[in-house]
Amino acid sequence: MGIRYFAHPVSPRQIAQASECPRGCYDGHDSWDYWGYSDAPTLDLDKCYPELQVLLGGATPRPSYALVEGAVVLGGYGGWESFQRIIPVDEVKLIADDLDDLLSSPAAVALVECRYGDRDCVSENLPRAREFARRVADAGFGIHYSIG
Repeated sequence: MGIRYFAHPVSPRQIAQASECPRGCYDGHDSWDYWGYSDAPTLDLDKCYPELQVLLGGATPRPSYALVEGAVVLGGYGGWESFQRIIPVDEVKLIADDLDDLLSSPAAVALVECRYGDRDCVSENLPRAREFARRVADAGFGIHYSIG
């Protein structure tokens, strides 16, 4: 249990609906219609998203930081309110391109492998994040993600 990260693709039609209801209110499963129920991409970073926030954020956040930015709002009695965001189609392409650049740089890969204590978490999930963002960008979809 606990606070986790999960993302899935949303169509431009669903993004327009969600602009009216920022908590992720939209109808249908356009990604299932596009990829099929079992093949629609998802990104489950579980509890690894803070390490990616540190890596992609910093003093000058990378464009790919938009994929993991945000935090829950802690409430009383050990509860929290989830953070949710819709990333528009044009921004998903920037995220995918940035993750491609990051992972193609030997210096960046060394940074991922050496700088952070839980390196398996980052080195396993950063390529998964890139693959997810690339598939979603290439299909012309946006992303809905939640931390909570």
